[in-house]
Amino acid sequence: MPTLVKRSESREDANFAHLVMESIWFGIAVVTTSQFLSIFAIRLGANALQLGLMESIPAVVLLLSTWASNWWRQRSDSTVRAILLPSLGRRFTFLLPIFTPFLPDAWQVPWLIFSVSLPAIPQSIAAVINPVMWREAVGDGRLTNLVSRRSIAQNVATSMSGLGFGFWLEQAPFPSNYQIMFAVAFVLVMMSLWHISRVQTTLPDPLANAPAPVTSPWRMRRFRHVAVAALISYLAFYSMRAIIPLRLVEGLGAGEAFMSLYSLAKLITSVGVALLTTRIARRLGNRSTLAVAILLMSVEALILSVAQDLTPTLVAASLGGASWTMVSISLYGYLAEHTVAETRSSAAFNQTTYFGMIVGPMIGSALANGGMDLVTVLALGGVLRLGAGVLVARLDR
Repeated sequence: MPTLVKRSESREDANFAHLVMESIWFGIAVVTTSQFLSIFAIRLGANALQLGLMESIPAVVLLLSTWASNWWRQRSDSTVRAILLPSLGRRFTFLLPIFTPFLPDAWQVPWLIFSVSLPAIPQSIAAVINPVMWREAVGDGRLTNLVSRRSIAQNVATSMSGLGFGFWLEQAPFPSNYQIMFAVAFVLVMMSLWHISRVQTTLPDPLANAPAPVTSPWRMRRFRHVAVAALISYLAFYSMRAIIPLRLVEGLGAGEAFMSLYSLAKLITSVGVALLTTRIARRLGNRSTLAVAILLMSVEALILSVAQDLTPTLVAASLGGASWTMVSISLYGYLAEHTVAETRSSAAFNQTTYFGMIVGPMIGSALANGGMDLVTVLALGGVLRLGAGVLVARLDR
């Protein structure tokens, strides 16, 4: 028995290391889509509506594709095997934008929207299976620690690559600078996929050893609390996500180099907060930690609304990075508290977040396209986020 325990612990340690390394390689690459893809679109002439569609259409695809996750999972005898092909498809988000400059001008922004929407189909399946795989790979007791370590590793990697890619984009000619960047990113995410393939689950496969749950997660009051918290969090975050780069680039004159600095400010605080969030959640509870994070988001939006130059936006960036890191970690902890490791709860949770990703960007984009200036939109967004934080704080009471 002691030998079996040691083997299990050794395997969990190896899984933990592979999952952290996967986040590092992915983190180096993801800045190309999370930060620079919207700038690329703006350089190609994208407006607020199109930027909002780049956020919301992939979320619609994600939502509609979640029905396939449980079916796909049952086709494989382990979560690792089930996740490999969808994870490969998800990585085409980094490959497809390379071809944008080869298209006629009128098709370029729609192609970018397509480039992030098509890979959302396999991404949806992978996103549902991922939390289940993590829990099987390292156990529920280490899940929050794993999410925290992955967040730290990914943020450090992203901060370094953001500076490098930002410098490259400023120096190299447009649009080949973006094409080369996306090509490098695709190679990096393929390296991250290798680490996923090395994970070996240690917990019993719930699909093989337990009957499928009869009760829908939506019938469980505890899960509904998680779903409401997730929806509020994602609406609060994504409502301003398409507006912020427009405010920085068009309103305050930010370029790629400053956007790299902006990203660095976000990521430095993300790393620091990720180190503390597990402790904060243990002291306050995951729900209260989540509420605090959303309140920090409101301050971020208000600072961006009143900024007269780029300098104070770095403070907003720091708050934005800290708040979203706290949201990500505490939401997973809240989910683990209220559910077991199985795909139906994970799928329902993801459906909720995808709905927030669909509706959220349309809120900000609709206000901006309706004639409201970006300063007013951000100020209103700060007020809405404040209310969202108060609502989350009152859940479970």
